[in-house]
Order: sequence, then C-alpha cells, then structure tokens
Amino acid sequence: MTISEEDIDRFISQFHSSNSGRAAAQRIVYGPALAANLKALSFTLKGRASCNALYDAAGLAALDQAQLALMQTYRDQALQEKENDDAVTLPEIDVPKFTTDNYDDFMATFLTVISQEVQNSKKTPRLSIGTTGHGANLVKQFQPRYQGFQLHFAFVNHFANDTYLQNKAAQAATDLTKLNYSGDKEHFKMEDYYNRMTQCFNDLANGGAQYTLNDHQKIQAFSWGLKNATAVRYHVDTKQAWDAIQGPKDFDTYYNLFSSKLQQYRTLIGDGSHTDNRRINNVDTGGRGRSRRGGRFGRGGGRGRSCEVEVI
Repeated sequence: MTISEEDIDRFISQFHSSNSGRAAAQRIVYGPALAANLKALSFTLKGRASCNALYDAAGLAALDQAQLALMQTYRDQALQEKENDDAVTLPEIDVPKFTTDNYDDFMATFLTVISQEVQNSKKTPRLSIGTTGHGANLVKQFQPRYQGFQLHFAFVNHFANDTYLQNKAAQAATDLTKLNYSGDKEHFKMEDYYNRMTQCFNDLANGGAQYTLNDHQKIQAFSWGLKNATAVRYHVDTKQAWDAIQGPKDFDTYYNLFSSKLQQYRTLIGDGSHTDNRRINNVDTGGRGRSRRGGRFGRGGGRGRSCEVEVI
C-alpha cells in the first residue's frame, strides 16, 4: 500500500541491472506486463482502501489475468481524466466582500471556489483576505498558505451551528408576522415582498423540522401579508387554481400563477411601470443541504465589521 509506481519501476530497473553479475542461466527478466499488472493492482488497492473495501487473502489469491486487465483499464482511464483536468483553464471567480448581511451569497461563491480546488488540486486558489470582521480570526489561521479547503471547514464549523440557525429561524418566524404588501412602492414592490418571504422560508427550513413550513403554510403566510385589494383578489383566484392542480406543485408554482395574473392585470390597465415583473421559475426555497451551499449554512448577520475575501 505504501509502494509507489516509481518504486515499482525502480525495483525492476535495479533487478535488471544486477543481471550483469549473474550467469546467463540465472538471469531473470521482468517484462512490461508484470510492471503494468503491479501498477494496476497497486492503484486498485489504494482506491479500495479509501472506502474500506480491501480484498482479503482469498480475494487476492483468486485474482486472474482478466481482472488485472480490467484494473489496468480503470487505471488508464483515471490517468487520462487527471491529465484532462490538469489541462483545464479555470475561470476566475471573485468572492464577494464578506459583510454582516451577505453570508449566504458569500458561502455560495466560496463553495464554488472550493469545488475548483478539490477537483483541480494543482490549481489551488490562494485567498487574499482582510483581517477584520466575521471569521477574521479563522481566516488569519490559514494565511498566506494554500489552505482554502481547510478554511472552508473552519468557516462551516464556526458559523453553521444549530444554536445560530435556530435563532435565525425564530427571527424569521417573527418577521413573517410583520411583512406585508399594500401595493407597489418606490423601494418595495411585489417582487421584494416575495423575496423577503422566500428568505424567511429558507431561514425557517435551516432551523430544523420544527420550524419548516409546508407549501400550504407558505401560501397562507404569503396571503396574510397581502393588504392590497387587487392582490388579495388574485390570491383567491390563484389559490383555487393551485388547489386544482393534480400534478407536482409547490409554493413557487403558486407564485408563478399569482405573478402571471397580476402582470396580466397591470398590462390590461396600461400600467407600464412594472416591466420588471417576471415569473419565478425556479427558486431555492431552502432546507438543509441547499444546492448553493452543499449543507446547512447560515450566520453572517449581526456583529462585527466586514471581512473581504477574494481569489488571486
């Protein structure tokens, strides 16, 4: 398990060199096939060891040439994939400034950078970071070394803890009772109301099953905040249409219908000031392990100054 492929080549080369001191009848030559088989077997054993699936003695003894040939094929494929990965030119990704209220966006981008590092070990991004704000003490532990992946885990362990997520969920439940929409204003339109609602739903889901709302509860919470007569009327129509849907449906399905009806109304009355109304086709409504985070992440609002992280 500790023998490298270079060790195999070196052993065969040294053994062949020693043949010069042997009589012709005593010389032993290891052919290329033996070296290939040993490398394939070593490659396979190391892979199986990583998932605790090593052969036992009987399994090793039962290996035949066909199985060794298959191992060689897998090794060749892995080497080719590694060569292809090393040849990839990675796009530059800017990690946003880490402030007191953008933890979600920060982690989404940060995880993208980390995934590049994991998949392309020779292209490890170096993090140039500030030294103040949330998590600054963690960041400084890994400066200026190439330890972005370890920094990621330190961030997760520090920020994504149950106490914080539950506190955030409790705050989201309170915010839901205060959110309302009484018609579009200059700095608060229907889309803003929807986005605020969705963020609350996300925070509730991250807090655990005891906080998570189902789709009916989300629609109910959304409707309770509607204080505009037109919006209320279209909510009633939309809820009836949503209830009649037989196939898969969720809160976003409801909002698509609601937004479409509201936009049609605005178009008919000739209101051209709402061209930014669009249907929301796919919005991550949260839960543990959202795709943008690869797990339960949170924390970023509250105390402290800003900490800037960017990729060089």
